[in-house]
Amino acid sequence: TLPNTITKFGLGAFSGCDSLTSITLPNTLTKIGEYTFFNCTSLTSITLPNSLTKIGDKAFYECTHLTSITLPNLLTLIENGGFNGCEKLTSITLKKSSIKIGEGTFFECVESTLILKTKKIHDWNFTIQIFKKK
Repeated sequence: TLPNTITKFGLGAFSGCDSLTSITLPNTLTKIGEYTFFNCTSLTSITLPNSLTKIGDKAFYECTHLTSITLPNLLTLIENGGFNGCEKLTSITLKKSSIKIGEGTFFECVESTLILKTKKIHDWNFTIQIFKKK
């Protein structure tokens, strides 16, 4: 269990923790830093707190078993490559319709199509084709 005094994770805080399968982040967390969960290849589930405002560069890079994620209301920015290489990620739920998404954020996420769902004002469904490296 992580203490409720944590407000941010620094560079690579859990990087390479290949036995980490799930984590619930504290409600005080506002920033997930660069490479925080880089190469956490067994991570299948993560609960992001409503307090989260920023996901750093490649924060979830190569989390190859992560399948879905719900982005909280206060989140305003996912920096470049935030979910790059999350090849089993097939569902992202947005709780608001305005968020800045950096370059390559969903690159190599899935072999098919990623559906982004938002539940604010309208029931919009966005479909983005994800490109895979050759």
